[in-house]
Amino acid sequence: MTQLDSSNSYVSLIDADGYFANQLGAEAWTSADEATRSKALVASTRILEELSYIGRVMDVSQVLAWPRVAQYFDPRTGRLQVTTADMVPNRVKFACYEQALHILQNPEILQANARVENIGVSSINITNIRPAPRIPMSVRNLLKPLLVNGTQNWFRSN
Repeated sequence: MTQLDSSNSYVSLIDADGYFANQLGAEAWTSADEATRSKALVASTRILEELSYIGRVMDVSQVLAWPRVAQYFDPRTGRLQVTTADMVPNRVKFACYEQALHILQNPEILQANARVENIGVSSINITNIRPAPRIPMSVRNLLKPLLVNGTQNWFRSN
């Protein structure tokens, strides 16, 4: 089995396979071979690394942005969450899985110049085709509480 380590992916292939095992719409994941799934997780992590997260890294020599020292409001629990030294929040893991699936479903997002402006067959012509987003809204929503520019539901009582 292909091994991923914490220097190139936030999640393991085993955990990702478990995540998608009973999920609808995951055919692109379950039909891909092991090497392709591993590459998708690494590519997913690289894309997520481009974002600006709250807090600071645990160790300045670490390769990835997580784990971090951070506090964030989790809208799901309605509570303030504090990350620990060995913690990659589930929100980051789930975002990594979903981004990897998005890559497998839309491999063109990894190509800098991939764009289709129109498609035509006989008398049928489709124009103004919008490419898939690099990061889908579902992934952005998962990460929103952890992003510097995400919505932080802090309040101040006087």
